[in-house]
Amino acid sequence: MWKLSIGVIVGGILFALGLWGTHSEDTVISIAGWVGTFASFAMWLWVIWWAAVGNIGQVRGSGVSALSIKQAA
Repeated sequence: MWKLSIGVIVGGILFALGLWGTHSEDTVISIAGWVGTFASFAMWLWVIWWAAVGNIGQVRGSGVSALSIKQAA
């Protein structure tokens, strides 16, 4: 659960810095701002996916990965 919190926090920091960067007069910082904004969304989507799908084996308590569950089905 702590990984989820860290992912949300890192995504929030990237989003805040990205929005700040998009309003810069310097072109390079503005482009970096857009990259940071999109990176924050990628981070949030990865965190949501990891929380929903990536730890299925841990939820079951069997130590089986999500990939091996899909292969067995």
